Amino acid sequence: MKSAIANAENNPKVNLTADQLTVHRALVEPGSSLRRFKAGARGTAKPRVKRMSHIRIVLSDEAQN
Repeated sequence: MKSAIANAENNPKVNLTADQLTVHRALVEPGSSLRRFKAGARGTAKPRVKRMSHIRIVLSDEAQN
């Protein structure tokens, strides 16, 4: 959230302050997956998938109705 506000404030095309911004949309999208193996029974390897996500925050300077 701090990063999204800082990006909006430091945009040279638009002069905005943090007081003017509201959260328009917040999305959680699937990201990349790390594929690893963990030890299993009798010396076998069991696959594990460590999932990650991307969080996207869209800010707006207009009031929500």
